Amino acid sequence: MKKDNIYTFNKNLLYIFDIMLKTFPKNNDIFFMRKKFILMKKINESYAIKSNYNYLWKNRDKIFEKDIKYFCDIENTNYKNSDEKNMYSRNLSMSKELLDKISSDDMDKIWNHLNIILESSISYKLEE
Repeated sequence: MKKDNIYTFNKNLLYIFDIMLKTFPKNNDIFFMRKKFILMKKINESYAIKSNYNYLWKNRDKIFEKDIKYFCDIENTNYKNSDEKNMYSRNLSMSKELLDKISSDDMDKIWNHLNIILESSISYKLEE
């Protein structure tokens, strides 16, 4: 069901935020993004899954293969405007810093959550 896919997507994205906050407990950007996601989810619970499907589909092989380049390539995304590209650029810097500091166990958890997110987004798209 669509609702189940949305719930699964959102839940696993929150888990990733939690892992990131565990690694960087004082990082205001991560904290802000998590709060923004929670607020957005309350307004439109399907927004994240709808807005990220194309990006996830385009990078599905990197996610399946746990290719670290997934976190390091800003050119993997089409941007609507320069503000959006700047935001992704900041996220890329944060991703690189995260990769330097995260434990291998937490990295495995992130990959698992990403695969679940990808799976739920594909299932959601198939139901449209």
